Amino acid sequence: MAAYELAARILGHLEAHPGDGPDALAQALHYSKYHLQHAFAEAMGLPLSEYALRRRLTRAARLLTSTRAPILDIALACGYESQQAFSAAFRAAYRCAPGRFRRERRFYPLQPASDAAALAAAQAYKGALYKGGNAMNESGSMTALMSAFGRAYHCLNEKTPVFRDERARELFSDDEFAFIRSSILKGRDFFAPDAEGDDEAIVRRIVNEHIAPTPLCRAAYCESALAVARRSGTLQYVILGAGLDTFAFRSTGFSGGRTVFEVDHPLTQRDKLARIERAGWPLPDNLRFVSVDFAQDSLRDRLLAAGFDPAKKTFFSWLGVSYYLTREQIDAFLSELASLCADGSSLVFDYAGSGFFDAPEPRVQKLIALACSSGEPMKSCFSRRELTRLLEAHGFLIYEELSPAAIQASIIGDKCPGMRAFERISYVLAVHKALTAP
Repeated sequence: MAAYELAARILGHLEAHPGDGPDALAQALHYSKYHLQHAFAEAMGLPLSEYALRRRLTRAARLLTSTRAPILDIALACGYESQQAFSAAFRAAYRCAPGRFRRERRFYPLQPASDAAALAAAQAYKGALYKGGNAMNESGSMTALMSAFGRAYHCLNEKTPVFRDERARELFSDDEFAFIRSSILKGRDFFAPDAEGDDEAIVRRIVNEHIAPTPLCRAAYCESALAVARRSGTLQYVILGAGLDTFAFRSTGFSGGRTVFEVDHPLTQRDKLARIERAGWPLPDNLRFVSVDFAQDSLRDRLLAAGFDPAKKTFFSWLGVSYYLTREQIDAFLSELASLCADGSSLVFDYAGSGFFDAPEPRVQKLIALACSSGEPMKSCFSRRELTRLLEAHGFLIYEELSPAAIQASIIGDKCPGMRAFERISYVLAVHKALTAP
């Protein structure tokens, strides 16, 4: 039996019997544990034990937030022998005790349910990007890579691009660009199983439906808001999670005493600098690279060391990040960011709306599944009220919010008929006002 076929049987059994361990699974499917584990890893790209653990804990998280069942009953239903063992496993995965998780009702999946074909296609797509030639390896960021590819491909293949980034293509070698294109085709069964036409038509559809909409639209919104902020006296632009952003190399309007700070993980910045050198781009005089490992570094300390002036009015972009953080992490980030903001400074970011993880839209569920398969599960979504309260606690007031319908109307319009704003993802422009003591 082919690995994918056996993986499909394993997934079906685990969905029907979530508490079964390796012994029970082997007995039910009449294969050795070794054979099952080997076939599953080959087809799915992750160990069977890891997938099973994520599914058990995701089911437990769902039961915690949607039922009033005692925690012990949930532990037993999910295959744990005791509440203590369950609590330890849950806390290790969710960084939160089951009781607190239930009180705060902040469900997100560690591993959504998937059929073998879909999950294997996602793994093949991801795995292809990390192999061969000049494709980005584990030292870089797949999210940064694919955002840049989406901007480049869209600009090259659309007569009226939603966002025109003519420099992004230069960050890729010809072989690498072709390799990523072919890798996207390998994800056809995951992204667009009903796609028709030649290979170019299929890639174009996948890019415009799944890869490019959010990076393009949020970049267009961000840079439009930045242009307004510049005219009102903003002197610093901080790009948090800059990835392969090309603003500093495209824009001539943010000079004359204004500074751009690109903040990202050291490994991602190392990859970007190598690409810039290969492309032969001179570094702008007003560009500063700030390496920050958020797991151990202080954003404030690193920015100040790079010459950032907290007394100057600043525009911060924080795009494609919030969904991958817990609410506690977002709260801590906003607290640190507020300490860097002069009065009137701005923050642009995107976020997932309430009900995101239960959304019926196929694109949303594919995004959640792909994030999980990449080892970076999405972790947060907010109602407008929750987000407003969180921002106001740190002195940020929402100046503007764009819903998907508004993004479609004001940013995409009739530029690209095949593109739709991503469901349940909104953009926010917030302005910082110094908090005063009562």
